[in-house]
Amino acid sequence: LVLLLLSVIAVVGVAHQTKIQVHNKTDLQTLTCGWPLQFIENDQSWRDPPFPWEVECLGREWGGSLKVLWLLFSLNVIIFYMGFALLWSGCRKLFIPKRKRV
Repeated sequence: LVLLLLSVIAVVGVAHQTKIQVHNKTDLQTLTCGWPLQFIENDQSWRDPPFPWEVECLGREWGGSLKVLWLLFSLNVIIFYMGFALLWSGCRKLFIPKRKRV
């Protein structure tokens, strides 16, 4: 359960930290982010910045439509979960000795 919660936090955290450089108005209409699979679509065409411009995918101002693709979000969580589970398993084998049965 802890690894699953950690996975969800990691997926949302990565998306929140993602910055995308846009070069024109069309780029603002088709912002997608998420890693490793892009699960957020965000239309920020309401902005009128000087180009090139760097925007946050999950910044403070969402403005237009923010769409979460839940299947891809779930797959990202599963991918992170498997990675954390492998790390945990490896760390347990390296640092926690097996008990001998008496």
